[in-house]
Amino acid sequence: MTSSAPLLAAVIGGSNMDIVGVTDATLVHADSQTGKVTMSAGGVARNIAENLVRLGMKPTLCSVMGQDDHGRALWQHNESIGIDMSASAILPMARSSVYMTVHDVNGELAVAVNDMAIMDLLTPEFIMRQQHRLNQSSIWVLDTNLTPSSLSQIFNNHQTQRIFVDTVSATKALRVKAHLPHIHTIKPNRIEAAALTGLTCSSTHDIQLAAQTLLAQGVQQVVITLGDAGLYYASADEQGSLPAPTCPVVNTSGAGDALTAGLVYAHAHGGSLKDACQFAIGCATMTLGVAATNHPSLSSKAVHSLI
Repeated sequence: MTSSAPLLAAVIGGSNMDIVGVTDATLVHADSQTGKVTMSAGGVARNIAENLVRLGMKPTLCSVMGQDDHGRALWQHNESIGIDMSASAILPMARSSVYMTVHDVNGELAVAVNDMAIMDLLTPEFIMRQQHRLNQSSIWVLDTNLTPSSLSQIFNNHQTQRIFVDTVSATKALRVKAHLPHIHTIKPNRIEAAALTGLTCSSTHDIQLAAQTLLAQGVQQVVITLGDAGLYYASADEQGSLPAPTCPVVNTSGAGDALTAGLVYAHAHGGSLKDACQFAIGCATMTLGVAATNHPSLSSKAVHSLI
């Protein structure tokens, strides 16, 4: 999977400052505990864009940040690593998104609080003004932090692009339910797949049925992440399961975004859905091993050495 020039992708959605706390011992609720607290650039769409840069693609990020310390830090970081920010903006009088999480000693998420009111300002009109930049890419990646009206604008007016969707949460996944025929690849977890299909997704049979249901509704490729059970993938041509990575877990935040970036990168460079999923798991494996939301040494070469 090689290319003489970086392949383009348009990535549309949230940019956050991530504040992550990991306890030193078993988490005790309603009490103060020692641990490590880190702050790094995050947000689903922004994370995907950063991972794509590190893998060797050239993403254009369409997002909004506030005119505050977090927004300026996010913008500077994004530009410094090579994300094309020409379709993004810093908005005066707006507060940048912040995503704050607490993880137990094993790195598993215990609780999260998000402050993402600025996403209401990533409007259909804003996105339309960026079309001449975004349309240079045949692959678009969306997160469902986008408002329903912005998602509708994209799906109704950009049906020639190959659209990848990261569903973010069960509630927000429903924002794309009416647009499934226009989605190339969707990556829900078990709970999000259940919300989209009405199935419990508590058994292997249900997971397989959920994937087939999404395919029947027009999605071309489905990748359902299953936590410790790995993932299930399906398309019209292939289906199967892959195990979860066996690796030390420092922080689970960002691993799903790295997996989405891996799917996009592998698809852009050709190959089967199974191969894309194996590569994507490699991206997630690397990300699980660092405290930051994105692995600073992620690269195609590093991922291929793992798989």
